[in-house]
Amino acid sequence: MSGCATLPFSGSCPSCNKSESLLRKETIQHRDILQFDFIDDYKNLTLKTLVTLKWLNSRCPDVKYYLKSDDDMFIYVHRVLELLYAENNRFPKGLIGACQKMSVVRRTGSKYHVQKEVYPSNSFPIFCFGTAYVLTNDSISDLLRNASTIPLPHLEDASLGILAKVSGTIRIHNIKKPKWRTHGFNHRRCPPEYTIHKLKPNQIENYWKRCSLKP
Repeated sequence: MSGCATLPFSGSCPSCNKSESLLRKETIQHRDILQFDFIDDYKNLTLKTLVTLKWLNSRCPDVKYYLKSDDDMFIYVHRVLELLYAENNRFPKGLIGACQKMSVVRRTGSKYHVQKEVYPSNSFPIFCFGTAYVLTNDSISDLLRNASTIPLPHLEDASLGILAKVSGTIRIHNIKKPKWRTHGFNHRRCPPEYTIHKLKPNQIENYWKRCSLKP
């Protein structure tokens, strides 16, 4: 697929001098890292996502799909591309992944806790889990249109679901589990799933080696 790029992302970490030095070295050598001026923290997930989408919207107008993935995921890229480009399975403007509605967590102390002042409803609109999802390029500007005018939780996947609903133009395409999102390593030569979650780096590398010759 032409115009593909892998873009690791980092926010700032003022106390991590060694990490900052390595990031600068990587950026100078390969020019493949986006870094913005805020702390890279779980509470800033939505901010991280929105600034990345703004960058994509301005710099990558010809890329048809954008895939976001966590670093503990195996993405079977060939199968994802087959899904996206299947002759009779075109995806109109929207988000693609393992998607569902969920209740808002009000339990103080949970990392998923959202205050009523931020989001008063007791349930989120349908959204795609943030472990891995695909955005169509033509959905990005619609998602960004209301991003600065409505309060959003720190949960980036739920926030994209809210923005998709508010836009009125973006569809949520749910790929049924276990095909899109499963958990844990198994010993099959090459798994049938599109994505697998909660893997160690050596397990991800193992999958890549097993599946490298698959069409």
